[in-house]
Amino acid sequence: MIKYKGETKVEEQKISFWKRIIISIKNIEQYQILAGESTKSAIKYLLKLMVVFTLVVAGAITIKFNNAVNNFKTFIEQDVAELIFKDNVLNVKAKKEDETLIVYKVEDMDIKIMFDTSEISQEKTEEYTNDIKQEFNGIIFLKDRIIMKNQMTNIPSTYNYSDITSQYNINMIQKQDIINALSNQNLFTICSIFFMTMFIYLYIIYLSSVLIDALVLALLGYITSTILKVRLKVSALYNIAVYALTLPIILNLMYIIINMFTGFTVKYFQVMYTAISYIYVISSILIIKSDVIKKQRELMKIMSEQEKVKEEIARKEREKKEQEEKERIRKRDEEESEKEQKENATKKKKAKKETDVGEQPEGTNA
Repeated sequence: MIKYKGETKVEEQKISFWKRIIISIKNIEQYQILAGESTKSAIKYLLKLMVVFTLVVAGAITIKFNNAVNNFKTFIEQDVAELIFKDNVLNVKAKKEDETLIVYKVEDMDIKIMFDTSEISQEKTEEYTNDIKQEFNGIIFLKDRIIMKNQMTNIPSTYNYSDITSQYNINMIQKQDIINALSNQNLFTICSIFFMTMFIYLYIIYLSSVLIDALVLALLGYITSTILKVRLKVSALYNIAVYALTLPIILNLMYIIINMFTGFTVKYFQVMYTAISYIYVISSILIIKSDVIKKQRELMKIMSEQEKVKEEIARKEREKKEQEEKERIRKRDEEESEKEQKENATKKKKAKKETDVGEQPEGTNA
């Protein structure tokens, strides 16, 4: 049952997680059941939904990462003739002897990797740095340092190999070491760690975003319910907002996967995401209002029937009293009539007796 302001808490129905998803998408009419539950139940549902969402997204990203690592391994095997890191100096040689710059683009991860371990000028270094600024992510391996840029910031960061080796205790790395590290069992371990890291990171990011979306939707629901004059508790409005996000979240998941593997984009997807959730919230409140009006009509009908019953009972009571009064009057009239008859009979007897007494002496004298 839906919770209105001033109502006491009712016992919640036990609804499975998957059934809640179906109700949230297909049965807006049953939103009042979900809205009547505690906010704790809605948040539990949202946490589970985001676990499923994040597992799928993290899994898809891990698949792309696995492909990228395999492609990078193939690149090292086929395009790099020699790779050795020793005494804080990196030496990379291409299979083409006249090439000093080796460029590899990791399409699956939007990363551009550049190798140039020759003696280069500051101008050349700046040219490489400006090049990776145009990319989402970029890495430049130079002779004595590494320059990195990620999509979170447009400012490349430089790290000296000496600092890295002292921190991670690295002595020497060769080409075959990298190939071995990226093969079979080692790759599985790397991907597993990557998956767990991405899952935790994405879960925090996506859950925070969805919780904020739910608050915004609850505010919209409050405004809508105020306009429609439907008195709903804040907890009920928040529950409605949470379940209204179900279909947009699933659509967002599908869009992320399709975009990730095909590059397909929808220009106004975020607008559609928001609009769908708004429609669910407003529709559920309108249905609740309609249900309230229906119940009020039924209540008025019941009250009307009760009034009719009361009037009928009162009428019968009046008729009964009138009948009793008539019966009482009839009995009284009968008693009075009977009494009068008795009195008349007594008078007649008395008169007759007097007459008989008066006639008797005359007969004697004769």
